[in-house]
Amino acid sequence: MYLLVLVLLVVAAGTASVILDRRWRAQRTLNETTPAAAASTSATASAEAASDATVMSKVTDRVASALRGVPLVGDRLIRKKDPNLPGQFREWIAKTCADDPSVNNWVQGLSQEGLQAFTNHLSVFCSEMGFELAWVVQQQLAIQPELAQTFAQVVGHYCRACQQAAGAQDELEVYKTLQAFESNPASKKTQAFGHKLFAKVVEAGLTSVSMSEYLIAAPKEQQQYMVRAIREAAKTNHVVFNRLLKEVASDSAPASTVAQPATTQAHTTADQDANASATSFA
Repeated sequence: MYLLVLVLLVVAAGTASVILDRRWRAQRTLNETTPAAAASTSATASAEAASDATVMSKVTDRVASALRGVPLVGDRLIRKKDPNLPGQFREWIAKTCADDPSVNNWVQGLSQEGLQAFTNHLSVFCSEMGFELAWVVQQQLAIQPELAQTFAQVVGHYCRACQQAAGAQDELEVYKTLQAFESNPASKKTQAFGHKLFAKVVEAGLTSVSMSEYLIAAPKEQQQYMVRAIREAAKTNHVVFNRLLKEVASDSAPASTVAQPATTQAHTTADQDANASATSFA
């Protein structure tokens, strides 16, 4: 009986020893393979991240260079001046923007020098974006219709943006003059502009500032009154204000001197209205 019990104990101990040994070996194998697998996965992820970073870096560099107006050194293709390109571009616009008279008429109305300047400008833009204007206007991308359509749309959209910007130059200059006056009403460059606009907004009743309180104020306070009146008028009725602003900008007559009481030194108008010519390709 005791012998049987002893045998059973020995068998149980042997079985337990074998099971523990197998588990230990399995755990050791797992510990050895896991770091390798993790390292492999990490290496793959790092390689993919590096690849994505490289692509993103190239795109970022291209866009950044384009925004700075710096030619891309890595471009394989070098633009060559084609004397026929301006005329070809004008014909291409006539067909592509036939349903957009604003752009088509603007391009067709450019002088020969203006057309050459704008074509050069557009060629630089296209090159900085990675393609050539000649590819588009000379139908060189016909074998890849989708690519041709994409770049044609890019050129068309850019031409529309330029036309809109050129058309807004007059109003933009007026806005810049208004900003300059509001920032520094004592500046002689915008003094006449400010006086005329102030007189008009007071006459139109667009401000709570009265001419009487303006007249009795000190010169520095008068400048503050003018700025306050103009800003108030813009908020009160921007439609009427913009009309008056355009009238002041287009008025070539000398600015009217605001009457001063005997105790206040009269204002002198030193300069004419600021009417910088619009920047355009024409």
